[in-house]
Amino acid sequence: MWITWWIVVLRPDWPQGNEWALREAHLEIIRRKKAGLPLISKDLVDPQRAALSLPSEEELRDFEILI
Repeated sequence: MWITWWIVVLRPDWPQGNEWALREAHLEIIRRKKAGLPLISKDLVDPQRAALSLPSEEELRDFEILI
């Protein structure tokens, strides 16, 4: 009975960890703002690796690209 009450009332964040991840994200945002850092580093993804996943000019053909 106590285990059922614990699961129903306290709703642990296991196994998904969604609430934990949200708390960590907020803490990281606060830390980066205090340090004067950008929220997302431009070096998060290697530009060469990102360029490999972009479509070629032939694949784009006459599609209009909006930035």
